Amino acid sequence: MRWGKQWFNRLGVRLFLLFVGSSIILMLVLTMLYYQRSAAQVNDKVGEVALKSMSQASGHAELLLKGYSILAKSIVSSPEIQSYAAREQKDIPALQAIRERSITNALGAIFYSWDDIIGIYVITDTGKVYSYGSRNAQVIDVGYKDSLWYYQIKHSKGEPIWLGVKENSIIDQIEKRSVFAFGSQLVDFTNQKSMGIVLVEMEPKGMNDIMKNLELSSNSESFLLNSEKAILAHNKPDHFATTTARAIADAHDNKPVQLIDNDRYLIVNGMLNSLDLQLLSLTPKSDLAFELKQTKQFLLMIFMLLIFLSIILALFVSRSFSLPISQMIRQMKQVERGDFNGMMEVKSFEEIREMAQRFNRMVDRINGLIARIRAISASEKNVQLQVLQAQVNPHFLYNTLDMIYWMLEEKEEETLSEVVLSLSEIFRYSSNWEHSSSVTLLEELEQIRNYALICQTRMNHRLEIKIEIDPKWHAIKLPKMILQPIVENAIVHGLDEKDSDEAGVVLITAHIDAGNLYIHIKDNGAGMEPEKLAALLTALHTKSEKERTFERKAISSLEEVPKGQAEDLISTDMQRESDTGIGLSNVHRRLLLWYGPAYGVQIHSTFGEGTQVTIVVPANLEEERA
Repeated sequence: MRWGKQWFNRLGVRLFLLFVGSSIILMLVLTMLYYQRSAAQVNDKVGEVALKSMSQASGHAELLLKGYSILAKSIVSSPEIQSYAAREQKDIPALQAIRERSITNALGAIFYSWDDIIGIYVITDTGKVYSYGSRNAQVIDVGYKDSLWYYQIKHSKGEPIWLGVKENSIIDQIEKRSVFAFGSQLVDFTNQKSMGIVLVEMEPKGMNDIMKNLELSSNSESFLLNSEKAILAHNKPDHFATTTARAIADAHDNKPVQLIDNDRYLIVNGMLNSLDLQLLSLTPKSDLAFELKQTKQFLLMIFMLLIFLSIILALFVSRSFSLPISQMIRQMKQVERGDFNGMMEVKSFEEIREMAQRFNRMVDRINGLIARIRAISASEKNVQLQVLQAQVNPHFLYNTLDMIYWMLEEKEEETLSEVVLSLSEIFRYSSNWEHSSSVTLLEELEQIRNYALICQTRMNHRLEIKIEIDPKWHAIKLPKMILQPIVENAIVHGLDEKDSDEAGVVLITAHIDAGNLYIHIKDNGAGMEPEKLAALLTALHTKSEKERTFERKAISSLEEVPKGQAEDLISTDMQRESDTGIGLSNVHRRLLLWYGPAYGVQIHSTFGEGTQVTIVVPANLEEERA
């Protein structure tokens, strides 16, 4: 009994029963609701589809017919037709051939700019017919003036007259293809008098496609009617519903798109108000009922099949959920025992895989945090040792340097006194970290001037340090003591190693680009060979072996780090500085910690010409770093 209860409470069993039970209940409810409401829902959906189809068909028809209207206007307004048709009776016989060729060429140009034109006909009031068509030979109906279409176009008010789809050409007795015909009155723009008519016959495919798009079943009928309810296009020209369509169209021509209630038909009406035309679609309701019965039978078969598939799917889903969760539980127990090295690999649903990946990342972060705590614990000991070693009171040195300065003043040793004073200022500046570790660019430059005085005295004024920086950038904040180590490197490793007797020059310039301040310290010293420069850059961007060994030992053990080993690590930076240039590594690493990896120190050197070190920091004049 207890085993049966445990089996029932398992996640896989519960998921299986829940999935199968829910599927069966859902199928039963859907079946009951379907038989009660399916007819109304299908009719609503069919009506909605019919309205959308009518809206799309109305838009397409309006675009098509407006394009045809533009075509008719382009023919009427053609300069050649306007010019030569107006002078038709005035031309001398010698110019008639030129006139006819010009009009024919104009019609040909229009003909070839449209893909679906069958024929263009310009008929003047004098009885002259100009035409251009897809066939070389044309036989014009001589009785065209007695036809209804000619009368309608001739007495139009300037807008195109839509004649509709015809079984064959209404003017060319040879053309037996069906056409969509329309025409417009040819008016002389100069005196606003009628000169004749323009008749255009197009391929009816575009209009026929619109009619077909309105069909909801094989027995659906669609119509295009004009304001007199004459049928211009019909997908089934010989069908009996033509009279019914005219009656319905006459009674419902006051809304753009509407669904009309009728006992026999599902009727959709659409008005093309800008063209004074009307679209109408009639679908027998018996067709919709027949399709509904077929749908019912099909859905009943689908329901039975889905119940069977739901059982199979429930087995798959329940195992897909339960197996990876069981695997996660085993992995969690392993973590509880302190083993953070195992990683979970799960092949299941995306959510389960993501949960497993997040669990792996969480375990990895916990492992990393433990390692960082170990490293921080070891680093704290190093910091404490450095603090104890740095507790020597610097005031003794300040007072001693001041005393030496006054003694030199009394002996009128101005040069030495200025050197001692500059040395005192540098020492006071470099050792005062009490208030802030950030200073302005101006403060850094003042210390460079003090340092320059000392170096120039030492080198018998064979050294010149030039500072060419715009004063408007003096307020930019920088980490303290980043310029002096670079200038010192330039003098000690650049100018002192130069064999030439030429005076040494250190040029300090700056510019701002893309929100960053670039400070350039350039010397005309010995420069560096490519191999030495490459080694310097490598050492600048990598940790020493002693540092890496110390970090590994600090992370792998919680034991106290021996004092001698900590002191050895502290001296690592000094050793690296002597290898890479005094303070260069220190400056670069401080800039990385201060601003991030996009900033720091850049080095460019040419052997025999000199070296340029560029310091990149944000150029922020408004905000100060706390």
